[in-house]
Amino acid sequence: MSRLLNDRQKAEVRRDGSNLERLRKLPDPLPNTRWIGGYGVGSGSYGLATLWTLVDNSTLKAIAHVVIKDAFEGVWEPTAEQGLYRDIYRQLKNKGHDFGADPTNEIGRAAPELRFLNEAYLQGLMTVPDVNEEIYCSQLYGYARKLWGTPYAKHYNHWRLFMPFYDYGDLQKLIDAHVEKAVAIPEPFIWHTLECLMKAAVQLEEQARLRPHRTDSDVIVVFDIKPGNILLAQPDRTSAFPIYPRPHVADLGGGCLTNQTDPKNLQDSLRFTYSPGYLAPEMSHEMEPEMANLRGTCTNVWQIGRVLELMMELLPETFGDINYKFNPNIAPEDLEPEIGNYTYWLAAQQNYSVQLKHMVAWCLRHFPSQRMSPQDILAWIDGARTNETASVIFKGMDTFGSDAWFLNQQKIRAAVPPPPKIQNPDKEPALQAAEKEKIRRTYKAKPYLHAWGHERAAEFTDLGVFPPEHDEVLYEGEANWWATETADFIWQDGTPVWPLPPPPPVVKRTPAPPRSSSSAHIR
Repeated sequence: MSRLLNDRQKAEVRRDGSNLERLRKLPDPLPNTRWIGGYGVGSGSYGLATLWTLVDNSTLKAIAHVVIKDAFEGVWEPTAEQGLYRDIYRQLKNKGHDFGADPTNEIGRAAPELRFLNEAYLQGLMTVPDVNEEIYCSQLYGYARKLWGTPYAKHYNHWRLFMPFYDYGDLQKLIDAHVEKAVAIPEPFIWHTLECLMKAAVQLEEQARLRPHRTDSDVIVVFDIKPGNILLAQPDRTSAFPIYPRPHVADLGGGCLTNQTDPKNLQDSLRFTYSPGYLAPEMSHEMEPEMANLRGTCTNVWQIGRVLELMMELLPETFGDINYKFNPNIAPEDLEPEIGNYTYWLAAQQNYSVQLKHMVAWCLRHFPSQRMSPQDILAWIDGARTNETASVIFKGMDTFGSDAWFLNQQKIRAAVPPPPKIQNPDKEPALQAAEKEKIRRTYKAKPYLHAWGHERAAEFTDLGVFPPEHDEVLYEGEANWWATETADFIWQDGTPVWPLPPPPPVVKRTPAPPRSSSSAHIR
């Protein structure tokens, strides 16, 4: 059984920056630097996530950020590769992902009983060093184990995972911000989320099938895909939907590796973790474990559909089980969820398209064999980009802010003659109002301008062309991007210090004047 953390234990974890030297990737070289951290960015009953920052001692500038997830599992939790996990350690070692898993042996030679916990195995499989395409699952930067408990403890049950820092928070916090401001989530962002998560679903198949002894149906089933476990990477102006953060699947600890011939899957004995409201029909014990109904990619698809439904209805993260339309004339395999006629009043602000409603319904079909595959969903989205459907569902947000968009806006500006010069602009109320509105919208654009960088942000501000306001997403407070601002910051004893004191001045020594032989000593 897992152990609940008390306040004293949490305080100890926040002060513990050990094993940061084992990270897979660090900026090189690293002279005159130190790790500062312990700032809590997430917590649960059995674990804690803290942010650590590599700081240049001379300039007090942040160089890199890492999140440490500390988990505390039962001392007898198996770490040797068994069944479908056979030889995964060798694959992770070949990637450079040993990280000193076994403190009693040299790297690359961990004893089977002192290797990885389940979550690290799965996250390691999803970590691809030097990859050219984006991986939509949180990567594993490092791993460590420690003794926890009394000084006489003999078993390792404190597990440390080192991961990227997502400074735009998680999807649940974004949803909460929309609930608080009573603003519906824009439809283009929901399509963007669907595309990112379906790419993750494909990669959960692909990476599982690259390992030794694979089968063609191998897949990592996350089982706990929910908004709080979907982290938001910075907007990227070189990708689709440049102003939106990029959702990534995280927290694979409750998931497992399985396939259609897995005895545990066939016998309905898979161990997994899930949250109320996210129980896919095949995850319950009510559905017969037939071949078409086994847990697999279909389960990941169902939970992604449930996330989208929550985004459309702005429901709390923990909500009731799904309802299916009852009709005695419909066979069970054709059951569809009761969605599409949203009663929550905010949904009317967006008037979500029939295409989005149908797509979510296909993800949430009762029988797994009736759901769309991630590959089919991604193909449909790609096809929509080439016809008039794109203007209905994406509303231009898939290209707003891209390099091509900037070029087009600059051409438009060049083709329009400049307005006549105003003699007394301070006395023109319309000009003053327009300037105030530009300042307001520029400030509201801060989340994506922060991610784009100073040069592109300046060009954008100069253009003064903003997206429709109802197509912008909202964040809870400043999200976590305060940690990656260009301004100086640091932590001391787990507490953020803002602003930083200036670096100490360089003291230039001047030669002392020559002593006079007749000088007197003054007491």
